[in-house]
Amino acid sequence: MYLDEYQKIETEDFKGLYKRGIADQCPPDHAICCENVRFSASGQVSTREGIAPSLALSHPVKRMFEVAIDNVGLIMLTMDWNGNLYQDANATPIFAAPNVTDFAAINLYNKVYILPIVSSGTIPNLQVWLGVTTTTRDAAGLAPTGSFAAATGGAGNVDIGDYQIAVSFITDTGFTTQPGPKIATVFTPVLYTAPGGAAITLTGIPTGGPEVVARQILITKANSDLYYYVGPSAGGFINDNTTTTATLNFFDTDLVLSADDLFDLLETIPGAARTGGLNVYHNRLVVVRTNSDVIYISYPEDAESMNNVTGFITDVMDSDAPQGALVLRDTLYITRAFSIYATQDTGDVPGTWSMTLVDGAIGSSQFALGTIAATNTALTTGDVALLANRAGLFLFNGEVVRPQLSYKIQDVWDTITHGYDINITIQLDPFKKLIYVLLPTNGSSDPNLLMVADYGNEDFAWGARADLQLKWTYYFFKDFIPTSIGLASFQDVDGPTDFDYYLRLGSAGTNAIVKLKDGVLNDLGLAINSYYCMA
Repeated sequence: MYLDEYQKIETEDFKGLYKRGIADQCPPDHAICCENVRFSASGQVSTREGIAPSLALSHPVKRMFEVAIDNVGLIMLTMDWNGNLYQDANATPIFAAPNVTDFAAINLYNKVYILPIVSSGTIPNLQVWLGVTTTTRDAAGLAPTGSFAAATGGAGNVDIGDYQIAVSFITDTGFTTQPGPKIATVFTPVLYTAPGGAAITLTGIPTGGPEVVARQILITKANSDLYYYVGPSAGGFINDNTTTTATLNFFDTDLVLSADDLFDLLETIPGAARTGGLNVYHNRLVVVRTNSDVIYISYPEDAESMNNVTGFITDVMDSDAPQGALVLRDTLYITRAFSIYATQDTGDVPGTWSMTLVDGAIGSSQFALGTIAATNTALTTGDVALLANRAGLFLFNGEVVRPQLSYKIQDVWDTITHGYDINITIQLDPFKKLIYVLLPTNGSSDPNLLMVADYGNEDFAWGARADLQLKWTYYFFKDFIPTSIGLASFQDVDGPTDFDYYLRLGSAGTNAIVKLKDGVLNDLGLAINSYYCMA
């Protein structure tokens, strides 16, 4: 055969990996093998940046999350394979439970809320951490259990009649507990008969644990059963956890703020089994648990106040359990393994919000929702989000856009271990225009394959057939198999001179976090095997 019988093919734009069907079906401007490369806007290809040390630890990292708290700073939380959650390089856990296999977290109101996730056995409660204590604690709080005494005091304004008196703890996170005393789990108010023309003296007011910073006295009007807050000017607010006496002086007409909703608050908020997630919607904390069709939604700007009567959506649309929450264009989306539902704030309590089916075939776990930063999950970029499951990586703009963004690498996607797509993790870097997708593949329950998609083309647009514009590559690291990823900026081993936004990686076989760092030409001293093989 003469050479002039061949057709000359010129490639000016390297468009990345194509793994869909046999090699002969690979377009000429794509690669049948593409490993450890970066793409430029002009279509050129080069070796990716190397990995460098970020944080030395006493344990391997299964999941990471960056805490952001004012006056405390940025803190990296990491969890090992034994249910221990650590702060930065501290070897003592801030939370530990032997049956915990994962966690979800969110930064909200200058605190971090942590949802423990178990595979089986006892499920710990939702945790809250302020960044300054050595351990987390259960979010919300228990009602006072100790009783107290009420007697007639000096001259005052309390009307004649029978009163019922209660007390609530106020915690360091601003949560007001259910009223007590709760004696043997039964609410048992203190009864008092007022002669009129006198104040009420309280003694033996119960104190709480170290998280309690104040106490609130509650009382009925004369000969009534509805409880009200007693205001500070009337002696009803005790701004410490030590004082055990108070003098109440009020007219019944001064009692205007009802406290009856306190009786309906959850004292603890249950954690999740298998998977789950946290998000914020209209300044409300949203708690999603795969082990329950009940999706708890807090009071506005009061993340720990979950009303057990009206503060939840009951997700009973089908047998598929809720796995995650996503907020887009003022709508709250609840994702399942194979479906997505939408709901909106009507201005009434969450129990009245209706659920509408958006897609009956595609869903996602919380960790496989498009994420801009490690500090919060399921943050959207512009008017779009990303979500992934066993079927592929999809664009979501209020509806699932097909075909999937992973269309060109479907053969790779098909190696995902069935039943463990809940362990897919997505991180989206809006600065470098990269999508990092960590997948559990080829029988592994833990993630073990990092795929990277570049959307840095100048003419790139999210929308139909955005999949054709993405440029995919594998990221492999010699002697380091990533099992967790997170985009974060914090002070690590390089000190304050390199306080930058990097992709951080953890591995089951390494007691450390590493980072992908521009300018680094190797992987922890080992050569980067970088190549691009044309079709």
